[in-house]
Amino acid sequence: MSSFPSSSSPRTLKIGIIGFGPFAQFLAKTIIKQGHTIRATSRSDHSELSVQLGISFFRNMDAFLESDNDVILLSTSILSLSEVVKSMPFNRLKGQTLFADVLSVKEYPREVLLQTVPQDCDVLCTHPMFGPESGKEGWKDLTFVYDRVRISNEAICRSFLQIFQTEFLAKTIIKQGHTIRATSRSDHSELSVQLGISFFRNMDAFLESDNDVILLSTSILSLSEVVKSMPFNRLKGQTLFADVLSVKEYPREVLLQTVPQDCDVLCTHPMFGPESGKEGWKDLTFVYDRVRISNEAICRSFLQIFQTEAQTWAKLTLMPPEELQFIEINPTEGCKMLEISCEEHDKLAAQSQFLTHTIGWMLSEMEIGPTSIDTKGFQKLVQVKQSTTKDSFDLFCGLFIHNRFARQEVQNLELALEKVKQKLKERMNEDQDRSVSNQ
Repeated sequence: MSSFPSSSSPRTLKIGIIGFGPFAQFLAKTIIKQGHTIRATSRSDHSELSVQLGISFFRNMDAFLESDNDVILLSTSILSLSEVVKSMPFNRLKGQTLFADVLSVKEYPREVLLQTVPQDCDVLCTHPMFGPESGKEGWKDLTFVYDRVRISNEAICRSFLQIFQTEFLAKTIIKQGHTIRATSRSDHSELSVQLGISFFRNMDAFLESDNDVILLSTSILSLSEVVKSMPFNRLKGQTLFADVLSVKEYPREVLLQTVPQDCDVLCTHPMFGPESGKEGWKDLTFVYDRVRISNEAICRSFLQIFQTEAQTWAKLTLMPPEELQFIEINPTEGCKMLEISCEEHDKLAAQSQFLTHTIGWMLSEMEIGPTSIDTKGFQKLVQVKQSTTKDSFDLFCGLFIHNRFARQEVQNLELALEKVKQKLKERMNEDQDRSVSNQ
């Protein structure tokens, strides 16, 4: 599969499919296994098959659009697309919706969708470069092409794209020799069975499964709630709790205040993601702070996953599985390991990662985009905006709320802007005075 945006925790989607032919049926079977809800409509009656698959089938387009879908997936023929889309009663939509197509041409559906669907709806043009035959053994290494034509709801877009990403990445982690146990608020039990992962819906049973490491890969905003709700009395023995959040002082305090004293705490931050690490993570930075470590063997072996070739020592637990899909892309290539305190990390991250996200979201609010006369510098600004908004706004909020140094960076940015504005005004006044004196 191709590289996708990183994410905070993906959500379970309600997906409506228009055109329920063989290809749509093929996609639906995998989508259902990932825990998403499918609704379908088609000119032909597929109600009996839909019952077998656990899909709600609609013969009436009004009722279909009123069923409150997060995503409407267009799987019509190329020739019928325009007629189908232009006949849709969009006033029946319940809210903002992502319209995605899977046609084998891309400029045509893009133009039809941009001209027809409401302005407050998002548009994603995709082409899975495989079908029921080539994809019958799974989607590993098969190409999925997409173009984020008009996206405002990043969370929905990202969760939809991860439908096509998750299977391959989870398999990659398993191939490194780790035993994965997983738990998540969303039900990924069917997908986990496919991938050879033990999935737990019950936190008690999850903690009783005797893990060496519990890897917390929640969103920043949900960490405290997740950790404080854990029944630690179910742990079978000493466990290493490690997080991979983009802030460090906050998870350190939550873990020290909450997990049992006989459990170890390691705070980490892989300074890379799916884009920067897609070719491997050789020489990419992995930050960590050995906050409370008594079992040196487990801690050292865990860190060696990122430093050297992966070993089969540990029962590594991801929580949830889709959150760290990108980390072990090539286990033979090691990260640049950097041990610094959580405080120092947050100081540096506020000046780098948070500031970058702030600029990116500001550029997004300005709605900047490529032009016909772009300079190299402007192209880099567009890239900053695009890479930033691939992450959720919740991540940005977490970087601000839970990094005490971020507030000062916002003040510094505001002060710097005022200084630049003042210098511009002074120069403008000087030029005006010079112009008057020369008259």
